[in-house]
Amino acid sequence: MVKRLLIFVNIVMLMFVTGCDLSDVSDRFSNDSNESSEYDYREMYLNNDSKDLTDKDLEVFNEACRVYSLYIDSCDTDYEKVVAAHDYIIKNCVYNKSAIENDTLIDDDFHPYGVFVKGIAVCEGYAKAFKMLMDIAGIDCMLVTGTVGEDQVAHAWNMVKLENDWYHVDVTFDDPNPETEEIVYVYLNITDEEISKDHTWNKNITPEADADKYDYIKNSGNIFDTVDDITSAISQCNINKKTYLSFVWSQHDMVSDDVWRQALKGTNISNLLYSCVGVPGRRMYMITFTY
Repeated sequence: MVKRLLIFVNIVMLMFVTGCDLSDVSDRFSNDSNESSEYDYREMYLNNDSKDLTDKDLEVFNEACRVYSLYIDSCDTDYEKVVAAHDYIIKNCVYNKSAIENDTLIDDDFHPYGVFVKGIAVCEGYAKAFKMLMDIAGIDCMLVTGTVGEDQVAHAWNMVKLENDWYHVDVTFDDPNPETEEIVYVYLNITDEEISKDHTWNKNITPEADADKYDYIKNSGNIFDTVDDITSAISQCNINKKTYLSFVWSQHDMVSDDVWRQALKGTNISNLLYSCVGVPGRRMYMITFTY
């Protein structure tokens, strides 16, 4: 009885959103955010010709080419290249939250230089770096600017074309869970309908995205539809003494405390801490257990 009480007391929920807080930078998007680059990075990469670049652009391009050669070029499909570029940026760049909070943002934060050279940027830098890697790969990609959340905070992300269909990719919002460093993949290759749940933009100037063939989450097999799915997974974690579990919850409502408590009955788990990111019908739960 005491043990069960401790389980009840120690169910802790940490809600977070991995995206950016841009309330102070809505006017900082550069004028060419939605325009194509003046450079043909694919041609430059293939021909090893970068003579027209400025010193700073050359430094960025050389680093982007190094990243592409090491982590992306060997991928067999365009889909795999999109995932590899998405993952590299997330793993190797930090979102510059402190600069936003202290109003100390500089131009590099909005530029691929911040991502590839300094390893720190904000959403526009993330999105431009991703587009640069897609340009080198020869994959159609565009930068999208709009707003996120109820407060309509300025934001930037990408759309990418795979086969004949367009998809949204928000690298910034897939930044890792700070507790586990796990990439969440909630915003990788998703439709207009999915991203419209918390993103707003001018749909008249972007191609329609209504296919889900390459939606990362839907192809991951890690989607839970019922309470039984949760209970079974936690039971298996208990049997194998695993301390971490993640899954995407397909239901509109969040998982309730009663569900967590029911799932913990009969286990040796004494503490459950979970974080959640995403939108209704597409929330990713990341759970840590203590025995």
